[in-house]
Order: sequence, then C-alpha cells, then structure tokens
Amino acid sequence: MERGYHFGAQVYAATSDPDTVLSFGMGNARPNVPMTEHTLMPWLSTSKPIAAVTLGQLRDRGDLRFEDRVADRRSPRAAKATSPSTTF
Repeated sequence: MERGYHFGAQVYAATSDPDTVLSFGMGNARPNVPMTEHTLMPWLSTSKPIAAVTLGQLRDRGDLRFEDRVADRRSPRAAKATSPSTTF
C-alpha cells in the first residue's frame, strides 16, 4: 500500500479450530473510508482462481482433459465451430 498499488486490504486466516482466527482490515476501502474486517468487497476477478481450481479438480478426476475442445463441452450447435480452441 505504501507504493500506491492498493489502497487497502483485508486479511483472514483460520485453521480447523474455529477459535483460531486472524481477521483485520487496513488502509482504506475508498477515499476517506477505512477498511475493516467487515467491509464488503466486490469479487471482480477473484472468480478466476476458483475456476482454475475447479478445472484442475475435474482434470484430476478424469472428467476433463486440458486438450479437450471447448466446443465438445458445449451444445451440439457449438460443437460445429471451426475453431479448434482448447480448454487451455
């Protein structure tokens, strides 16, 4: 935050023991509004890691290969696409 890349941050950490928790906010959520552990944050691009983990789990289970064509995973009409794009 000192370099100006981010205005604020939230930190949350827990173990399997629900009483062992670290939770705090620092900096600002927006101009003149402090960041706290209770500040609601927009998710924006944070769904990308969730999608990556999901794809990895599908691959580990054998339900998906990264070489699979995207069109093969979609509707029959989409399967006729000429582009050979793959999952990755």
